[in-house]
Amino acid sequence: MIFLKKVQDLSQRAKDIEIEMADRAVATDSTQMQKLSKELARLRPIIAAFDEYQKIQLEAEGVRQ
Repeated sequence: MIFLKKVQDLSQRAKDIEIEMADRAVATDSTQMQKLSKELARLRPIIAAFDEYQKIQLEAEGVRQ
């Protein structure tokens, strides 16, 4: 499923950004921090919505059984 792969990639990118932001060299570069913060802020709602979708899907599967 292409959609699932794209969301998984976005989720991985968000994790990578968080790791980058924890790096001391990046943390002292305000321009880079701002760029990463904006990208992360753009990704979080997408990931949260997909997490909610997966939760509902699991609950629906439980009801069907």
